[in-house]
Amino acid sequence: MRREIATALGVGNHADLADMHGWADRHAWAILDRFRAAARNRLALSDVVRDGLVRQLYNRVYCAKFGGRADGWRGSPLDGRGLGRTLEFIEAHVDASLSIAALAAVAAYSPFHFARSFKLTTGWSPHQYVMARRLEHARALLLEGNRSTVESIAYRCGFTNLSHFRGLMRSRLGVLPSEVVS
Repeated sequence: MRREIATALGVGNHADLADMHGWADRHAWAILDRFRAAARNRLALSDVVRDGLVRQLYNRVYCAKFGGRADGWRGSPLDGRGLGRTLEFIEAHVDASLSIAALAAVAAYSPFHFARSFKLTTGWSPHQYVMARRLEHARALLLEGNRSTVESIAYRCGFTNLSHFRGLMRSRLGVLPSEVVS
């Protein structure tokens, strides 16, 4: 991830961050303070929030310290409350049809700004994130072995097309639903 971000910002020769001694930046320290609070169990960070913070930190370091140039204005990340509300809403409604407009309303953003900010914060589009959560939920239900059919589990997780569900399981998780059950 570090090399990918450094290359995208045009400072690939600094990807190892060897020249960081003695550098101080308030924005970078604010991000690091969130990691420190999480390490001391004073703050819970989900994987999505953690990865978004890591991306923000690398972007900040490469742009501020090494003169990296981002490709135009990319928007601003979602604030913690908006992201938290959105992620909780997705978890609670993983089986429902979730539109960008509905998710944006939960985060109190316009749909266009929400989609850009969500991707900037998490590294995933809202649709990609919802699909990943649905697949993880379906995998957990399949592993429970509660005698539900693959079709009923797919439907419970918001998939209306069984072949689409099977294809996603195969491409993203490397297994078919029937292989998880057995």
